[in-house]
Amino acid sequence: MLEEELPDDLVEFLESERRLEYDASACEIGVFAFRTLAEVQEIDLIVSDKDHESKCTIHALDLVKSCEVYDPRGILVYIPSMRKYGSYDSEQELLITYRGMSWSDFLSDPARYVNAAWDFDPEIAEATFSEAGADRVVEVYSAANGVEAHGLRAVLEERRIRTEVVGETLRTAAGDLPLGQSLAPRIWVREGDARRAREIIEQLTSQSSPEEGGSTGRAESTDTEELTFLCQECGRSITFPGWRHGHVETCPHCGSYVDVPDRAPDPQPAEPERPAIELLPRKLARPKDPGSGSRTSAQLWIEVLAVLALAYVPGLFSAVTTVTGWLPAHQPSPFKYRMAFDIIRSLRVAAPVLVIMALSRDSWQQFGIVRPRWIFDALGGCAIWVADIAAHRFVMSLLPRSTLAGLASEQVHGTRPEGTAELFLLVVACGAIGFAEELVMRAYLITRFQRLLSSTWIAVVVTTAMFASCHIYQGAAGVIGAAAGGLVYALAFCWFRRIWPVCIAHALYDFLLWL
Repeated sequence: MLEEELPDDLVEFLESERRLEYDASACEIGVFAFRTLAEVQEIDLIVSDKDHESKCTIHALDLVKSCEVYDPRGILVYIPSMRKYGSYDSEQELLITYRGMSWSDFLSDPARYVNAAWDFDPEIAEATFSEAGADRVVEVYSAANGVEAHGLRAVLEERRIRTEVVGETLRTAAGDLPLGQSLAPRIWVREGDARRAREIIEQLTSQSSPEEGGSTGRAESTDTEELTFLCQECGRSITFPGWRHGHVETCPHCGSYVDVPDRAPDPQPAEPERPAIELLPRKLARPKDPGSGSRTSAQLWIEVLAVLALAYVPGLFSAVTTVTGWLPAHQPSPFKYRMAFDIIRSLRVAAPVLVIMALSRDSWQQFGIVRPRWIFDALGGCAIWVADIAAHRFVMSLLPRSTLAGLASEQVHGTRPEGTAELFLLVVACGAIGFAEELVMRAYLITRFQRLLSSTWIAVVVTTAMFASCHIYQGAAGVIGAAAGGLVYALAFCWFRRIWPVCIAHALYDFLLWL
């Protein structure tokens, strides 16, 4: 069971389902909640070194169930093989572990430890990439035969320790010839699990006597007796007990034969075991370069005002001038020209906003810009569109007829598309408009206002009001209808945290208005 891999005080906390008490406004991730003990999930963390030239996989237990601002996966994990707590960034493949943190330490000041993953605090946190503790494997036991080796392997796997049996084929070929331990089946585990595996094996073998078929093998003693060197075939680091020097062994990675040296060679394998301090510059670059996590509220407000001036104010000004009659009425433009104009205008808005997002160093995932899942996003978009239509009709049914009098004529865009070329232009234009407006109103502004206003609901209300204000040229009914649709889009974005379903719903709504 997973609770056997967790510290006792953490198990007690998760079983109690007690709510964590802390100041959410002082915490980078805002409001978050832990899983219950039954909900704790196993995850494999793919961790890269600072140059992304090497990777390792570290087994961990995911503790956070939900988060107000970020994807909760990896925000706080427990790593059984290291007996440490940590925080994982899947986009950067970066793992932070906390120095000597116990669960009581975390409960005393949750915000400090959580914020250390964004605003790096070397006093309590360190960037961790350890092939030695994660991906490298070592031998922990020489079994008497294949039956014993696989029996022990089954027990270790049941305790969630990944295990390999090496050398069984050679032992079978040799039969019962007295060729010694070099051909005995051997048990290998990841080095991070080595100490725990040896304890389990020692406990099992000590409970059986030789007469009962107990082990005649022996667990290796201390790490100081191990010889570490590089396989000449695959170049990966391998480790054997010191008493195996002079023997021919099998590389656990590529299966080729290797000669175990009499003494450890020049410390060439030190590369994967370089101290964690070498990785700190990269980790320091993450919190100091991740965007909103290291910038003041004033700096973020300046960025938001720049986006508003670029993407919101021109549209609002155009709507106001239409309502007030400041600009003279003009004849409707040809369909193709209008579609091309809408496409170019959408690109003129979306491209700079995407650049601003990229320069902010916040992850794309934070803005809901993630890898598309076409079927899921399409179905989600259709569901949001249905909700938009339902909300629009509901609010319209509450308005008096006098308010609705001029709305129908205001919503007629002009001539309908004729022919395949114009229909294609309409599809592209609706997609471009939907993407540009959702990128600004939902993906960017909701995300920024969640941080600056410390409330998701306030962010939803503010962006919905802004979205509705751009439709004042449609009169009161148009503003109310746009507010209903904007509210649906905002809630859907906060629920899915994906921009694509909302863009699809918006584009579909606009497309059907033309037909």
